[in-house]
Amino acid sequence: SSTSSTSSPSRQCVNCGVSSTPLWRRDSTGNYLCNACGLYHKMNGTNRPLVKNTVNTSRVSTDKRGDTSCSNCGTTQTTLWRRIRDGASIVCNACGLYHKIHGVDR
Repeated sequence: SSTSSTSSPSRQCVNCGVSSTPLWRRDSTGNYLCNACGLYHKMNGTNRPLVKNTVNTSRVSTDKRGDTSCSNCGTTQTTLWRRIRDGASIVCNACGLYHKIHGVDR
């Protein structure tokens, strides 16, 4: 019964504190670790560093460049702005990738 691979109310990861994991592991002293912390400990020999809630919205670059718009299709929202023609034109990710692959505007 202690081999349950799902959450058990009596178990909690001693490193990060979660109580639900696909697989429970143990550290060198026998303490319970969640799957992520256990794998990290196994590979690195130390506890997995805990990252506080760092929701980073820089990947969704809707207003990172202010009022930038794609010089090809005109969109103002993209996950990544690209430069084409030796940096002369700023285009959205889709138009930039198309230009990179095909050598012509989308």
